[in-house]
Amino acid sequence: CTAAITACVKAGRGNEALEIFDQMSNQGVAPTVITYNLALSACSKSGKWKQALTLLQNMCTNGFEPNLISYSTAISACERVGKWEDALRIFEQMDENNVTPNVIAFSTAISACAKGGQPLRAVEILDSMPQKGVEPNLYCYSAAISACAQQGMWKESLKLLQQMSIKGVRADDIVLKTILQGCAHAGKWLEAYKLLLDMNARGFGFDRTSYNWAIMACEKDKQWKHAMYLLQDMQLKDIDPDEHTYTTIMKSCGYQWLEVLQILKQVKRSRVVPNEAMYTVAVNSCIADGESSQAWQLIQEMHTRKLRPNTYTYNGAIKSCRKHDNMKLAIVLLNDMIRHNVAANSYTRDLALNLCSTKGQRNLVNRLLKETVRSKYEA
Repeated sequence: CTAAITACVKAGRGNEALEIFDQMSNQGVAPTVITYNLALSACSKSGKWKQALTLLQNMCTNGFEPNLISYSTAISACERVGKWEDALRIFEQMDENNVTPNVIAFSTAISACAKGGQPLRAVEILDSMPQKGVEPNLYCYSAAISACAQQGMWKESLKLLQQMSIKGVRADDIVLKTILQGCAHAGKWLEAYKLLLDMNARGFGFDRTSYNWAIMACEKDKQWKHAMYLLQDMQLKDIDPDEHTYTTIMKSCGYQWLEVLQILKQVKRSRVVPNEAMYTVAVNSCIADGESSQAWQLIQEMHTRKLRPNTYTYNGAIKSCRKHDNMKLAIVLLNDMIRHNVAANSYTRDLALNLCSTKGQRNLVNRLLKETVRSKYEA
């Protein structure tokens, strides 16, 4: 039976392995710690975390003492499906039963915390490792850093990176990109830029993904000049920007509509095809600075390229026209919106109603209201 279960587990046939294990008792074959561990492994690999917990409990009930492999495998079963609380409960049982965790058990418990969004618990477990006579390895640090980065704890991620250096644990590109991503979401452009340089200094080189994260950090903090510098640096290093690169840089420019249009021109000269997101950013930038006519030109260009401006693009342009007393263009935009079957919402309706005072435009408003009803929008 042991050989048969082992073969099934190695072949990835977890259900078969568990069936053989269950049949053992019916055939009068007593289980052993080894067969229990094999069954636990089958549960872990097939996502049967509840059954793994039951097996672990049955071991104790039937007079067997779970060993390091038993506990580690049960923790892994819970970690794989994101059951961090159960994983930590089993991890704590190891200490209660005088079973010292090894580096694999620690890294799996930390990973469970990461998947469960528990960065503080992850760091706590990491910090406890030396007390148990176990030194953290790359996987332990990687899991803890991931836990922190995912929850916006970019400072803690950087501290752990520094700790790795002190401990002589070499970070890989995955660790550095994880921290870079955390800094990007937090808008910490300077830290992101330093990490970009650090990655190159460590021999990992530069790639588009890393640049995109650094550019996102600039966008979050509205550091458009630094974002532009990173774009130029990419091109000097023969790293081709993609749609995400250009769109993020355009967003970073905010009201700097001339800069946004320059980037859009650059996109047209590149191998990247301008998309709706880029044009929407460009239109919004023009609108924000009162350049309604330029926004209208961009919308017309979208039609030429068979791109579809959305409701919010039109609403923003119409609002800008009203704000700057360009009522003729506002009416043109409303007509264009109807002609291209862009669904109106309540805000569009309100904008249209405010145009009623303009002579001869009530028919337009009525048409728009009919379109609003036709698009099944509940005003």
